[in-house]
Amino acid sequence: MGDHYSGTEIDKIGNAIKSGANPMQYKEQLAQQIVGQYHGADAGQKALDEWKRVHSERQVPEDMESFAVPEPTALFRIMCNAKLGTAAVLLSAFAPTVVCDSTVRLSAIQTLALK
Repeated sequence: MGDHYSGTEIDKIGNAIKSGANPMQYKEQLAQQIVGQYHGADAGQKALDEWKRVHSERQVPEDMESFAVPEPTALFRIMCNAKLGTAAVLLSAFAPTVVCDSTVRLSAIQTLALK
């Protein structure tokens, strides 16, 4: 497949999907092509291989970090300490029930002072 899909190629893909083909293979090809355009063909192939390894073969990602948690700790605190998101993003994921001034109460399980 070239750098771009022609109208004929797009029609073939559309018809194949309408006929019952799994769209995943076309999504994978497109993703590989996009990564390849910005980072080189080798990077596109590597990204596709890693995607298949993690999502199809259910293996652990090669570049996944791990964090030791020495004692029972609230998930929100672990995520903040591991820098897995900003406080605002993480708070929205935990659906705070009460917000007043600079304190957020997360379903009466944990109170967090925002800075």
